[in-house]
Amino acid sequence: MARELSEMTRRRGFSLVELVVVMVLSGFLASIGLGMLLAHRRSLEQAIAAVSINANVRILSGFLGLELRGLGRGRTTGPDLLDVDSVSITYRSPSALFTICAVQLDGRMVAVTRGFGVDLPDREVDSIRVYVGRRDASDSGSVWVTAALGSSGPARCPNGSPALAMQLDYGSAWSGRGPVPGAPLRAFRVQRLRFYRASDGRYYLGLSRFKRTRGRFTVTQPVVGPFDKGGLRFRYYDASGSATGDVENVQSIGVEVRLPTMAEGTQSSTYRTSFALRNVVR
Repeated sequence: MARELSEMTRRRGFSLVELVVVMVLSGFLASIGLGMLLAHRRSLEQAIAAVSINANVRILSGFLGLELRGLGRGRTTGPDLLDVDSVSITYRSPSALFTICAVQLDGRMVAVTRGFGVDLPDREVDSIRVYVGRRDASDSGSVWVTAALGSSGPARCPNGSPALAMQLDYGSAWSGRGPVPGAPLRAFRVQRLRFYRASDGRYYLGLSRFKRTRGRFTVTQPVVGPFDKGGLRFRYYDASGSATGDVENVQSIGVEVRLPTMAEGTQSSTYRTSFALRNVVR
């Protein structure tokens, strides 16, 4: 009888040693599982960051290609680049090209037909470049002149086709000689690309436009990013490939993007690309 009571007493629960062993094993297994979970989470975060970085690089390359490859270095018009440094580019961005079909008031009122461009000129931000031809063979003053856009509205060319009438103010550029029918007319807007720190504390490549009627640039809006601090730089090269800061001599623009480090103990990599400016007479 005493033996049976002793057996029943031993079967009622686990000993303290057994509980300690179970707790130690459970903690060990939990630490392994937690470590694997944290490692998986870090890998997932790195994969998401890599996708984001690659997307930023693709968007940056495509956007800058559209903005910079269309810039020209025509001798008669001067360069489309207006001011450059390592973190910003101010330039004339072509918005539309027209052909003049009728001229009034010595060129201060013209009717034009659409060439290319998705936007009609906006007097808030657009200015006009007008080609003024030579008067005779001895005249070397064939130039493009800049004019401010006044009023505009629908009109008709002499052949009856639809046109856009523009009132132009040449200001001090007026020489008494205006364009002739058949001459090209180019609308452009001054824009600035700038690598900057936004209100959220992160760094972006942003875009602003110069409002001609207000005499200042609009607030910079982010276009591509975010990037690391100091993560984007512009470089400028002349015909020989040497670095230059003279907008008259810039023939290509290099872009360097420092990519964030994906893992501890590794060095950051750099993405580089470049864009050649058009060598055209416009």
